[in-house]
Amino acid sequence: IGFAVVAGTYCFTYFKVMLIDLTGHNKAIEETLLLGGATLGLAAFTTTAYLIATVLPLFLGALVAFALLAALIVPWAWKKRAGLLLSWQSLSLDRTAVIVFVAAAALLSIIAPKLLISRPDGLSTGIINAYGDIAWHAANITLFAEGQTTPPENPIFAGSRLTYPFLTNFLSALLLKSGASLSASVNLVSLLMAPILFTLLYCFVRELTQNKRAAAVTTLLFLCGGVAVGWIDVRKDWQGSGVSLVEFLTHLPDHNYSGSGTDERGFHFTNPLITLLLPQRSFLFALPLACTILLLLLPGQMPRPMRYVAAGIAAGLLPLFHAHTALALLPAIVSFFLIEMKTTASPKQRETSQNWLLFTLPALIIGIPEIVYYVRGGSETGSFMRFAPRWMAGERNFLWYWFMNTGLLIPTAIAGLFLKIDKKVKALAVSGLIIFVVANLYLFAPWAWDNSKLLVYFFLFILPLVSATALQALKHPRVGFGGRVAISIIIGLHMGAAALDIWKLSLPTAAEWNEWDKAGIEFAKHVKQKTQVGERVVTSPNHNSPIVLAGRPRYLGFAAHVWSHGGDPWEREAAIKDFFEGRIETLPDLQPQYVLVGPQERSSYPNLVLRPHWQVVVQHDDYTLYRL
Repeated sequence: IGFAVVAGTYCFTYFKVMLIDLTGHNKAIEETLLLGGATLGLAAFTTTAYLIATVLPLFLGALVAFALLAALIVPWAWKKRAGLLLSWQSLSLDRTAVIVFVAAAALLSIIAPKLLISRPDGLSTGIINAYGDIAWHAANITLFAEGQTTPPENPIFAGSRLTYPFLTNFLSALLLKSGASLSASVNLVSLLMAPILFTLLYCFVRELTQNKRAAAVTTLLFLCGGVAVGWIDVRKDWQGSGVSLVEFLTHLPDHNYSGSGTDERGFHFTNPLITLLLPQRSFLFALPLACTILLLLLPGQMPRPMRYVAAGIAAGLLPLFHAHTALALLPAIVSFFLIEMKTTASPKQRETSQNWLLFTLPALIIGIPEIVYYVRGGSETGSFMRFAPRWMAGERNFLWYWFMNTGLLIPTAIAGLFLKIDKKVKALAVSGLIIFVVANLYLFAPWAWDNSKLLVYFFLFILPLVSATALQALKHPRVGFGGRVAISIIIGLHMGAAALDIWKLSLPTAAEWNEWDKAGIEFAKHVKQKTQVGERVVTSPNHNSPIVLAGRPRYLGFAAHVWSHGGDPWEREAAIKDFFEGRIETLPDLQPQYVLVGPQERSSYPNLVLRPHWQVVVQHDDYTLYRL
């Protein structure tokens, strides 16, 4: 916690001085500087700490990274202290932004702790979308905290390179190493970064549209976005429950009204908060960084060089936090560049080009090594980037499929292109529509639903235009009171399904799903004491083996996770079955040092064969670790 707060504060000071210098006070808003600075500061700190931790122990590496950032930033801030203080007094505070932050923080204080819940009987999650993902993230966190290799090893596919964006989990590993519990190290990052995201989104749209109402509507639509008509089953579920409406609303069904990646009805365009931000933790940094970059590159601001440098640094940091975001930002950044070049007078176009070069250079210098890292990791299955039109629509009518998922958002955005709305807003929406088209033609991951990692930016980019169009319609003289009520209801209906799911998640009666029982947690502690860092364990390929908590790499974890990240786990999965049932003595690719026999292994392999030469290393309750 100390690392996060102090590093963010340092970079906030740097970011504040820099923006005051370049914007001439007219665009620098307190909350934008604070939140953008904290985001960039934490991202820079986490990246620097990781690089140093490749040669030094984790905790010492974090201390050195902290000292380096302090040495770089504090002297400059001290030199600027007089101007900084005077400039702060002249800045305005947007009360709506404060309300957004406080409301988001209050909501996340209820929801974020449900990501990983610590109970006397074990660890569980209250977010069904995180049931499989949280174990994957925990495996990364514990491996980093125990002393991960460089380049990092895949914790559930031993011997292979980790190609999943890992820096958000690395920050949690720093918290874990600093003394936080595993649940706290997971939940605190969500509790910190999600409110920053929603407030930064509000600030960005406010500057983009010059309209606070449009910014507020956009933020609400993004928070409660998801399957547009997912609420259609509420009445049927209530009637089928046989309870009062109040009882039903306080004990909602476990399934998500805002859809899921495997929904048979075709409700696949899920809510960003409960299916991306919380379970897929990379978005906790990716989305705030994206908003910060777009805010810095927004055409129409004073063209001071350092603004572009800061945006370039943020863009360069992106790939190891979230590679899909770096790809999704390309059309938006190109559109902003074209607008700025077109609106800049000829004598100053060279200066504008030079400023954009100042963005491009740090983005490439920092980002290219990260991209090379992913490329060298490769995809064993060769299943990334393939032609697959219609995304997940299948045999459904394509237009009806997207109406179920997005309602009137796309038609409204297209209509907005023909209204008198700022061209920056339209350009961003066109960038979103380009992402939509590309994501409906090509898959960028083995699992089709993972295209949601791109489609969330289609959603984000069209919402400002959708909000501006809706507000224009509300103000139109021909739209009477009834029309305004109808438009407001339509906007509300687009948020209905996800609002129900968020409400359900915030209830004390919300369901929980057990990840690790008390015996498994105690067993993992003994395994850490009796084994060495980096020693590998063969287990049944379940997602939530207690070996995850021990910080030891597994020969194979959940095969679907390995496949969805580009690995080819099927040979190992078949070999594990033969190994446990006594048909083979050695495993392909590499030989683990240990084998776990616990409830999951006995359940998966009823014909399990124990060898007499296996040596008992740890035995606790129903779990036994053998040395091979």
